[in-house]
Amino acid sequence: MILGGGDLPVYTVDPPCSDEMISEARYTGLPFIKRKSYYQVLNHHAVARSYATSIGKTYEELNLVITHLGSGVSVASHKFGKVIDVTNGLEGDGLMGLDRTGTIPGKDLLKASLSEKHSTEELLSYLDGQGGIKAYLDTIDGQEVERRITDGDEEAKQIYHAMAFQVSKGVGAAAAALGTKPDAILITGGLANSRYFTQLIINRTSWLAPIKIMKEENELEALLIGVLEGLKENKILNYK
Repeated sequence: MILGGGDLPVYTVDPPCSDEMISEARYTGLPFIKRKSYYQVLNHHAVARSYATSIGKTYEELNLVITHLGSGVSVASHKFGKVIDVTNGLEGDGLMGLDRTGTIPGKDLLKASLSEKHSTEELLSYLDGQGGIKAYLDTIDGQEVERRITDGDEEAKQIYHAMAFQVSKGVGAAAAALGTKPDAILITGGLANSRYFTQLIINRTSWLAPIKIMKEENELEALLIGVLEGLKENKILNYK
């Protein structure tokens, strides 16, 4: 169907570069480097709205900590419908993931970059694609890691638990950034399907707030809803 006199409207819904961070969250300690807002925005918003609906509230009424557990991990502070702070696993600012390093001790990273052992391209690949669990165990498959643990692989167990430890610390930091007790902690992403991994996080953070595992990401549905809202706002489509 042709809309708008022959022109098709194009909508972008919750892109990864969405930015609602408060000013305090942008500082790093160096004036020429600022923290950026890159994360799995679509899924964060989708599960936030889904959870709010399930308890008879709106997203804008809640204070939430949401962690997306995928190849990269993000933890965000959702304050009354805005993400005021979030980790940026894409660029090495945050938590270790299946193929991301997360935050690296700055001095050690600088030494590695100045040495002849690692090229700039290699180090950048570690930040996004070749770091984290991948760098240690040569896999990004959480199920494979858990099979190794079941088979008695102590190294796999220690590294997997270390990732969960970092995520748990991130959840605590995100709660502090809210400045108030979260209404809930939501866990989503591929590893949300792992009872083993999510339980490690629950064991460390359940005292902060109720925890809800959101296995269904519903990102396609979130895209559809976003486009419908855009069509409605621009008076191209009317619906209830």
